[in-house]
Amino acid sequence: VLTAGQDRKAVFYDSFSSYALNFDFLLYSCALSKNAKYGAIAYNEENEILVFNTSSKKYLYKLIGQDATLTQILFISDKEIFASSDSQTINFWRLK
Repeated sequence: VLTAGQDRKAVFYDSFSSYALNFDFLLYSCALSKNAKYGAIAYNEENEILVFNTSSKKYLYKLIGQDATLTQILFISDKEIFASSDSQTINFWRLK
């Protein structure tokens, strides 16, 4: 489970443990890949998405291009992500 909160924390829970990632902005949206290997968090005022490895906590990608506060992030696969907001734009990224 991955949570995003207005306390500026994203918390990842697995079967055995949990940890928090702290940010400087209110978190409005997050997602986990189907196998929970990757997490994604809308983490700043520029509506950018941070993709990270849930095991190592390593930040892998910063996704840009969304023009409004993100309301939905969806992993289609480990390497494909959709994101939407209250605007009429849906963004798609294919990660390398």
